Amino acid sequence: MAKAERSKRDSVAAQIEVFRSAGVKIDPPVPLNDREQTYFDGILTDREHSSWSPNHVVIAANLAKTYAAIDQLWIDLNDRGFTLINEKGTPVANPSVSALSQMTSAMQALNRTLGLSASQRGLAGSKQAARNQTAREADELNAKVAAEVLLA
Repeated sequence: MAKAERSKRDSVAAQIEVFRSAGVKIDPPVPLNDREQTYFDGILTDREHSSWSPNHVVIAANLAKTYAAIDQLWIDLNDRGFTLINEKGTPVANPSVSALSQMTSAMQALNRTLGLSASQRGLAGSKQAARNQTAREADELNAKVAAEVLLA
């Protein structure tokens, strides 16, 4: 199966296409409230406008709804706390704790599906690589100093 050709992002034709597509608004495939719409618009800015397929737009709308649901769960946890007292007077975990965990997992999965996670965007590795390089340099310097001290 032949691989689809993609134009280079730094070519003039690609830049013109990016500017053309930036003026086109992508509407959500399902009704969203104001908070969900804000999240949806933000999600769409994480990738080039022309890279959004209809399927990914649906997933982005679901991700926006997930973000809004997580907001609601945090509001409940902040208002009622992580522990509630049931009708018998026994402390029990707020059900929002479990729901928050499940929604957070769903959010992470949807982000990965859309290619929006830091590692998929190439953001996670660069900082870690720099930290690793700094650690190696510090180890080499410490070894050099220790060797000089032993020789003296």
